[in-house]
Amino acid sequence: MRSSFRSLGARMMQISCKIPRLGTVAFAVSSAAAFVDVNSDQLLPKLICMQIETDSAMFGSSMWRRWSEKKQDTVDLDLSRCIKCNSNRSNNFIADAAEQVLDSVVNILMETEVSVWFSQKSVCSRGSGFFITADGKVLTNAHVVQDYVEGSKITVTTSNGREYGAYIHAVDYMSDLAIIAIIPDYEAPDWKPVHLGSNKEPRAGDWVVSIGNPFGLQNTVTAGVLSSHRRKSVEIGGLDSRIEYFQTDCVVHSGSSGGPLINLDGEVIGINTIRADSEGISFAIKVDHAMEMIYQLVDHGKIIRPWFGFGMVSLSPYIQPESPAEKAGCCAGDVIIEVNSVPMTSASQFLKYVGLNVDKRLNLLVERNTMNEIDGTAKYSLIKLIIEPKIV
Repeated sequence: MRSSFRSLGARMMQISCKIPRLGTVAFAVSSAAAFVDVNSDQLLPKLICMQIETDSAMFGSSMWRRWSEKKQDTVDLDLSRCIKCNSNRSNNFIADAAEQVLDSVVNILMETEVSVWFSQKSVCSRGSGFFITADGKVLTNAHVVQDYVEGSKITVTTSNGREYGAYIHAVDYMSDLAIIAIIPDYEAPDWKPVHLGSNKEPRAGDWVVSIGNPFGLQNTVTAGVLSSHRRKSVEIGGLDSRIEYFQTDCVVHSGSSGGPLINLDGEVIGINTIRADSEGISFAIKVDHAMEMIYQLVDHGKIIRPWFGFGMVSLSPYIQPESPAEKAGCCAGDVIIEVNSVPMTSASQFLKYVGLNVDKRLNLLVERNTMNEIDGTAKYSLIKLIIEPKIV
């Protein structure tokens, strides 16, 4: 029996010489720690490496007999019984996805000198980000740099460990998005931007991979699934109604904010932004919904939002004088029925629609309560108006 155990251990030690890559899946199996190879379709693990820590007292003759007979607590090493599933992906699908983005992820450190009594103290804040342009612009969360003041120092550390100075190119606290630009030393290298967005709509239950720098630990990879593919801003306390979020069970800690959330094709579909107090709940800004805002931050240094001048209140609507709404003929009490032939049922739906169509003319269909001049009775009329938004 002992010789069989020694030969088994020798075979396992021989297999364990393979060094796992970042993103290799590992499972804890009873008292053994096992690296496993997972099929992405059916999640059926195949054991490829196992390390067992033993206690000499445990494997006395009687203990060994009881342990070996208790089959339900042991690991089945018969690999032929594992079901092989057809899949277009390799068994290291998480590592394959992570490797496409790792070189684009950076660590962000902001140091600010503050006065404490009669001395100076350095306050540090950390976050993550990733390149979105080849000239060194990094996308991150606005709250990563919210404590920035004149004189603050921003340091960006790339995946190869090199450090660069940086400055804030653009920041928008309402959407929680910011662009940091690297100050290259000597000749600027060509940075590797990520692939933003995906042509495939993510589904709840899809595998996702999160990359960040929790507690300053460079290029930490965690994986999980989409718990929900659509969380509205109002559900989690967001400020911009245009922003939607992914909910995932990826492990996200302090310092991971601003890091990418990617699918198995290596495409960035989200920006890690919020971690709930409960374990297994984190949120990421949906890139597809924020794409236009990201481009505006890069090109204009700010997010352009439309202003019309009318208030949308349940019982007391108003029209601001000299506003686009007044010039278009809107009156207090008008009820917006349609915008560009799209039915409107709530103020939040209207704000989201116009926010995603910033510079477009709006064709409104409104319902207006008017007075019949003949008999003095009230009547409702449908009126078409054309409104040109003012960019602010």
